[in-house]
Amino acid sequence: CRALLKLTDIVFTEKIPTMAVTISKSPALLINLNFCQQHLESENDVKALMLHEFLHVLLLHTEKYETSNPLLNIALDAIINAIIYRYNGMDYAGFFVRFYKWEKMSFLLRPKADGLGLDMDWMQIHDQIYKGKYCADDLYELLKYLTTRIKKGEIENIELLGDHTDKAISNEMKKVLSDILKKMDGTLIWNKP
Repeated sequence: CRALLKLTDIVFTEKIPTMAVTISKSPALLINLNFCQQHLESENDVKALMLHEFLHVLLLHTEKYETSNPLLNIALDAIINAIIYRYNGMDYAGFFVRFYKWEKMSFLLRPKADGLGLDMDWMQIHDQIYKGKYCADDLYELLKYLTTRIKKGEIENIELLGDHTDKAISNEMKKVLSDILKKMDGTLIWNKP
């Protein structure tokens, strides 16, 4: 994240509901202070959100997907939140547990809490996500296949982190990402580093 933040400006704005990184020639970290004051309880919460946004860029979500929809956003965010949980545990994922309820489709966006259950099929999907057994594309295809079991309101009313609009990546950002990817082996991020 340090490399990314060296190239970004920090902009406090209410134009976004949470926090987001713009992908442009002059990238910026956009922060909604009202959201921060209402939901962030610790330094680790801030780090979890910044890492969440950075992983969207690092995993090429901002470059790969030409269009966006709520189901895709849930799939991408679930994979990223699971990566953060596997890598940093509840120190960082505690924010996701507080922010997302264990209901509707938002349960995919957080580690599970003890003693709470859902339909067995959904529990198995959740467990596989948090064990790192799904990539974003696989999860998105599975959720599309299961749309007959998902009510429209269950995905539309979930407040997602960041800004899931289409943007182009600048050449400067491509170089930063390329340098970072060369230093990583993918452990705990990709199924096969």
